[in-house]
Amino acid sequence: MLDNPIEQFPKTLPVIVEPNIFLYPFMISPLFYRVDDENLKAIDYALENNSMVLVVPAKEEYRGKRDKKNIYDTGVIGSIMRKTSLPDGKIKILFQGLARGKIAQKITEQPLRALVEIIEAKPFNEIKVEALLEVLREKVSEWFELDSDSPYMLLVAEVKKDKQTPMTKEQNKLFGIEELNIPRSQIPAVT
Repeated sequence: MLDNPIEQFPKTLPVIVEPNIFLYPFMISPLFYRVDDENLKAIDYALENNSMVLVVPAKEEYRGKRDKKNIYDTGVIGSIMRKTSLPDGKIKILFQGLARGKIAQKITEQPLRALVEIIEAKPFNEIKVEALLEVLREKVSEWFELDSDSPYMLLVAEVKKDKQTPMTKEQNKLFGIEELNIPRSQIPAVT
């Protein structure tokens, strides 16, 4: 790879259309494709030419079509770290995102290649972010028993008693998935 590949844009890159997962810069993720998948042409082109790729998400209407109306024009620029053939006939690649990118102009169809521009990260206002976090802390404290901030996306805390929904005697007799399916608070998707 180049020493600082991000400075070299806009540039023409192969495009991978990913219908199953949404990627972010700096994320490392395995991606799986069938042997007959059109994305393999873009993957092989990138590997043969030591090129980065742009991975864009597919729209819901995507049915193996790779035209502009079936894909989003914004995605993640990154590199293919590894390509492996699996016993079930699928191909697995390990992708590492580097930056957000946008299709400026479609160049070729087989493989899909496009002129790609970097989407620069916008600086954020630290005071505004702190104010938003304080509002979030206040709202979260209305629902959960928290004694400190969580550095994780996952929040594990006791739901406040007044927000809990008690289980009936019949529900207390349930076990396993039946018990897990009983709503126990006013918050959706909380167990």
